[in-house]
Amino acid sequence: MIRKLIEKIEQTEAPVVVGLDPSLAFLPQHLIEKAKRRHEEAVYGDDELEIIADAVWKFNRGIVDEIADLVPAVKPQIAMYEQFGIPGLITYQRTSSAATSAPPLRRTPRHTSAGSSSRASACLCSARISRRSIRILEATA
Repeated sequence: MIRKLIEKIEQTEAPVVVGLDPSLAFLPQHLIEKAKRRHEEAVYGDDELEIIADAVWKFNRGIVDEIADLVPAVKPQIAMYEQFGIPGLITYQRTSSAATSAPPLRRTPRHTSAGSSSRASACLCSARISRRSIRILEATA
């Protein structure tokens, strides 16, 4: 894997990695609104986490498509996806799979103690089960 990364760095002349760490606070509102409309029209309804994960997927896909030839790798942070429950983990997998030109730096889930990861994990821990899915409660972290 490191050999491939070095080759990609030389190829792109960019010794950088793009982190894909979704945060609801930074997600463009128009993507959330589009996701809401898609889910209202769908059979499965308006599940909050499905809507957020859908918007994150569209955002990530746009980034991955634009940077594929510019950077050697992307690095999705799993804790940032876990905060959106099962739909978030599906989005993590879709994002990792979509990054073929700029492959994920690490596919193995790993948590860190970085601020945003810790807050995302706290958000997941303060979730509760509803009849349709996990709904996020406000994190106190």
